[in-house]
Amino acid sequence: MKVTIYTACHENFQNPIDNIYTPMLCGKKNKNIVTNFMGDDTGQNISDLNYCFCELTALYWMWKNDKTSDIVGLSHYRRFFAKKTYGNNLFYKTPPNPDEKIEREEIAAGNDFDYLMGDVDLVVSLKQDVGNVLHNYRLYHNIDDMFLVERMIQRLHPEYMDAYRFFMREECAIYRYNMFVGKKAVVDRYCEWLFSILLPLADLKFFNNYTDYQKRIFGFISERIMGVWLLHNRDKLLIEERPVVEFL
Repeated sequence: MKVTIYTACHENFQNPIDNIYTPMLCGKKNKNIVTNFMGDDTGQNISDLNYCFCELTALYWMWKNDKTSDIVGLSHYRRFFAKKTYGNNLFYKTPPNPDEKIEREEIAAGNDFDYLMGDVDLVVSLKQDVGNVLHNYRLYHNIDDMFLVERMIQRLHPEYMDAYRFFMREECAIYRYNMFVGKKAVVDRYCEWLFSILLPLADLKFFNNYTDYQKRIFGFISERIMGVWLLHNRDKLLIEERPVVEFL
């Protein structure tokens, strides 16, 4: 069994000392950074869309190009899943003095996901209470974005509309960070659905006048609609929620 968890980053950092964690420089096509990390700009990729897709450019690369892993995942250079049974406390965040290394909280080791070859299909972050999901998006972003998402889902995946309406209007928590570890076949099905919605929306360029922060729109949207996909497929999948360890 091969497990690969891609660690999305936008700069060099100290990767966890566990060979399942593979750092991936996101948006590498438009970056001039000297690094030994693999980039999201090889094979089939959307590296040039990193400014609006954030860590999803790593997810797209994983979907299209990883043909050998049985279990795949996505974490961030400062966010990792907490251990369940087997931890790895050899992760260090290098402080200003590179000769000084500080031991941090344990994160999940590679063999902490072995059970994904059994009944569990996908590990996701613990749901975070945000109040009403649609209202929460309105507080921090342009609510018109979600109306465009709704129309796209209605056009492409009408069977998801009940789940979309319920999750947006009745649910009060979301799966943050676009983080997961799961069976590659399950992740592929999610990616096919997700990018069938987001890429046509990106072509509309409705966010061109947004600030640089708000242009990270598809990372924000995907944090909401992952819950829609999970809700619709709840009778087909066994999902586990797990806390996230965050390094500031």
